[in-house]
Amino acid sequence: MKHFLTFFGALSLIFLSCKSIRKDQSLNLSNQNIALNTEVSGQLSKDYLSGTIKKGGQIDTIKVCNWILTIDNEPKRVLDPVNLPQEFQINKTKVWVKLRGLRRMNRCPEASPIWIEEILLKKLQ
Repeated sequence: MKHFLTFFGALSLIFLSCKSIRKDQSLNLSNQNIALNTEVSGQLSKDYLSGTIKKGGQIDTIKVCNWILTIDNEPKRVLDPVNLPQEFQINKTKVWVKLRGLRRMNRCPEASPIWIEEILLKKLQ
């Protein structure tokens, strides 16, 4: 009985100490700021990047990301927005975006995964 209690206690400690997803990395969109009807012109704060949302696809037999985000002043930087809202899933949409990188495996070979913290439509000039 003593061995059983020791084993059960150790097993309980292992389960309680393991966390597979941190709270800030969960796929909860409630903290995401989305401005659908607001168009912003001009420069925002340095925290926002100017970018373009583009439709992914398939190259030969390799499946690529469904949607990618390219940064306007860094054309070789291709990002994979894992929480891109449905309303912004339109090809060649210009946006201002506040993002952070994710420490996770890439879903597609050509883009790095990111988490969108805020996204705003960019006003066309």
